Amino acid sequence: MRHFLTFLIVTSSLMTVAPGMASSNEDIPLPMETLGAADATTADQVPAPKEDLHLGVASCAGSNCHGAARPYQNSSVVQNEYTIWNREDPHSKSYAVLLNDRSKRIARNLGLPKPPEASKICLDCHADNVPVSLRGKRFDINDGVGCEACHGGGNRYLGPHVSGEVTHQQNLDLGLYPTEKPEERAQLCIQCHVGDQERFAIHKIMGAGHPRISFELDTFTEVHKHYVMDTDYLKRKGVYSHVNTWAIGQIKAARRFIDLYNNGKHSHRGLMPELSFFDCEACHHETLVPSDPMRESHPSGKGDSATSKLLWEPRALSSNIGSGAVRFNDSGFVMTALLGELIAHDRGDQMRSAIMTLHKASQVDQPSLQQALKTIDHQLESLETDLLHHTYTVDDCHQLLRLLISRSRQNDFYSYAAAEQAVMAIEAIRATLEQQGDRSITDNSMNALRNATQNPDGFHPALFRGAMATLGSP
Repeated sequence: MRHFLTFLIVTSSLMTVAPGMASSNEDIPLPMETLGAADATTADQVPAPKEDLHLGVASCAGSNCHGAARPYQNSSVVQNEYTIWNREDPHSKSYAVLLNDRSKRIARNLGLPKPPEASKICLDCHADNVPVSLRGKRFDINDGVGCEACHGGGNRYLGPHVSGEVTHQQNLDLGLYPTEKPEERAQLCIQCHVGDQERFAIHKIMGAGHPRISFELDTFTEVHKHYVMDTDYLKRKGVYSHVNTWAIGQIKAARRFIDLYNNGKHSHRGLMPELSFFDCEACHHETLVPSDPMRESHPSGKGDSATSKLLWEPRALSSNIGSGAVRFNDSGFVMTALLGELIAHDRGDQMRSAIMTLHKASQVDQPSLQQALKTIDHQLESLETDLLHHTYTVDDCHQLLRLLISRSRQNDFYSYAAAEQAVMAIEAIRATLEQQGDRSITDNSMNALRNATQNPDGFHPALFRGAMATLGSP
């Protein structure tokens, strides 16, 4: 379903071998505390989510455990989960990425005292970097983001789990992390894919050559899925619709983004604000444009270059700051406002008004911006409570789709980050509808949207609006 996004996700969430991001020319060593963590810190000082011993991927990879070459026929678990992860999941290659030339260059650009594969700032997201005291005999940091990085240290639950004599709830009681629950999975994933107080891709890191960070819970779950959701799975763990997972992920990610700015150590870097909180394309765009930059008279073809990209045009949500301003990244807030409007029209209006206030405040001072973000966070807190166990009907899905189309006409998805989120939202809506036998979102429409967001350097707002207009067409 989401195969088209594999390139986008791999290049934005895990540093890849492929080039494409200009690295910084600055070679002045940066104090490690400004990078989010001190590289002089030893592994024993790295905070671990739990005190359970991590036994290592090898403990799960046996052919009679999760490393079967082919699915088991008479088992409630197909038992080839490790095999799929090792072959297809980018998390299994996340440590190896640190060994490539690009990663080494990024480390040099940042002035790191150690190579990337030995630097805490890299290992905290590219590996299961628990303290040495919590590493079992078969643990290998080279395994990357392995089983226990997500499922929790296995020293208490692994034995009973292997026996097959305990329930899933008993495994959870023994330390297995409940990744099947979207709210718990979101909290886990956003630690790296959005950030936390110790792990955050600041602008300095991206300027040194690291890819842009992007995340959407349902899409990333689907693309990185290394298990089969069969009848046995559903019986043990239940099922959540794609839209439900998308909605929970949007709210959790947006609230974490706010928390990082308002309550963390990343919001300012001396005179300048921390630019990773702002929309990349507010600055990173082509400055040489033709007389028809939007290509409305002559839509661009496949080979059209980035020189036809629009520099600026009015957008209702941020029109109060005009051209030339560095826009705060509101892509997550735009999505959650759609959810607010699904609950009640007035609620959506209040959330959109809060986003407009945010943009205006961003041009005043930091306290004003923080207060505007607090207002949005209060709205999201209430929305999260209302939507956590909401059952999304076919009518809900179509209403969300209508809202997306309407907001596209108002240029809400003017930035690539917002357009990217809109496409992933539509993918989740489509998947949920198809589970109910509704195939009203056609392949033609989805392909048009995918093509419009395939490459941030080739993104054109007008072309994206045109692709959005095809939704539901044959």
